[in-house]
Amino acid sequence: MKSKIGLNNFFKMKLKLHTKLILFNTIIIMLVALLLSAYSTSLIAKIVERYIGEKALAVSKVVSKNPYVIEKVKKEEGGGELQKYIEQLRKDVGAEFIVIGNENEIRLTHPDEWKIGKKMVGGDSWRALKYGESYISKAVGTLGPSIRGKTPVFDENNNIIGIVSVGFLIKDIRQIINKYATRIKLLVIELLIISTILSVILAKNVKKSIFNLEPVEIASLYNEKNTILESVHESIFALDKDGYFTTINKKGSEILGLPIKSIRGTHYSKYFICSEIEKALKAGEKFINIDLFIYNIPYLANIMPIKINEKLSGCVITLRSKDEFTVLAKQLSYFQEYTNMLRAQHHEFLNKLHTLNGFLSIGDYDTALKYINDEITNDVSFYNKITGTTSDKYLIALLIGKYNYANEKGIILDIDENSSLFNIPEHISINDLIIILGNLIDNAIEASLESKEKKVFISFYDYSNELIFEVTDTGKGIPQEIENHIFEKGVSNKQTKGRGIGLYQSYQLAKKYGGSISYKRYKNETVFTVILPKEVNK
Repeated sequence: MKSKIGLNNFFKMKLKLHTKLILFNTIIIMLVALLLSAYSTSLIAKIVERYIGEKALAVSKVVSKNPYVIEKVKKEEGGGELQKYIEQLRKDVGAEFIVIGNENEIRLTHPDEWKIGKKMVGGDSWRALKYGESYISKAVGTLGPSIRGKTPVFDENNNIIGIVSVGFLIKDIRQIINKYATRIKLLVIELLIISTILSVILAKNVKKSIFNLEPVEIASLYNEKNTILESVHESIFALDKDGYFTTINKKGSEILGLPIKSIRGTHYSKYFICSEIEKALKAGEKFINIDLFIYNIPYLANIMPIKINEKLSGCVITLRSKDEFTVLAKQLSYFQEYTNMLRAQHHEFLNKLHTLNGFLSIGDYDTALKYINDEITNDVSFYNKITGTTSDKYLIALLIGKYNYANEKGIILDIDENSSLFNIPEHISINDLIIILGNLIDNAIEASLESKEKKVFISFYDYSNELIFEVTDTGKGIPQEIENHIFEKGVSNKQTKGRGIGLYQSYQLAKKYGGSISYKRYKNETVFTVILPKEVNK
């Protein structure tokens, strides 16, 4: 319990993560090294003791079977030649003592010659003398504590006539063990130094991988991230490099109709069909305001790749409801057309005031009055014609704006009085319709500037299951070299930079509803025809 509290206090210390990692790793490695050192020393001690004990036993067995030794033990002739022989053997094997005793444990040989003839001590010889066993024992003799190998000596009739005791002093064994222990300690010290260096390197790499932030800062950023994710109106999805969801905000889970936990870890292809996502994940491309459908509902998506150290690690997708933008676009389009209409009217009105001022200045009041009546009749006539063909205020605003813009450019813009469009299907965005017609009318006005007649004629019909729009101009038509590519992005018969967008945009919007745009050239006219199905394109 105390160690656990101490560990908690360690992590609560006001130290930097870098320092904590170094200290923690060093302490752990030190504890492991000390435990391994103690275990290794203990294991080596056991191995050395066992090895020396087996060596002592092996020597005692060899000596006990030596015929010369057996003969001397049988005759109980101690000292003398036997002493010299055994002492030389003791020195050769490195034993502390080789003692031979008779069946009564009376010494026949001993390193200290004055102890020959005296009884063996230690009390560990009885098993050999009584049962004829060979074994290893520990006992305290006249030379000190030792490990001994005991073997009985048998005569030719297999009778026990004596004993051989070979011993190594424990203090000498400990010196051997201490040599190994010293080496282990040096190795432990080296490991601690190396581990400390590696801990420093590891700590630096860990800090670098988390952008040198402290845990408190990371926690703060995490909370900030969650707050930001939930505060924005857009739906946000983060994918890893393989396309699996890692982060989703609440708005995103509402769009998919699933809890965040159920979405996280699943692949984006389960919900999105979007080739741009794959391009962002594989090639690092970014996409702004692209169309993305979820459950057949359109959204505007931004896709931004995520890079860490210049390596792709995923992407972020933000989604916004296209319906919201459609409403705003409708309003903006209406105000733009209304602004254009007012600007054109203002400009035209100034010109007419100047003309009227001229008539009045020269006193030609009849002509001035006729001029005023003609202008009122023309404007009222066009307005009545528009309102008699459609009731959509956005379309009316568009046509009035284009009418005034055409007048300003010296172009006669007229509408087929037989046109009729009072029920625009709900699935067709009026904003998209205005863009389609607006681009075609602008192109027609521009083309007619170069013609002698300078006329643009517009007609539209609600025919059976289709809406049909036609825009006719008196321009020179489409150049032959680009007529097969006129609906491609960037293709234009004008050399001005940034052209070639309008027809491409109108063509794409018509395709969106399963419709089409085509054109045909007559003698002195070019007719663009737009056909939009009234039923939803599935």
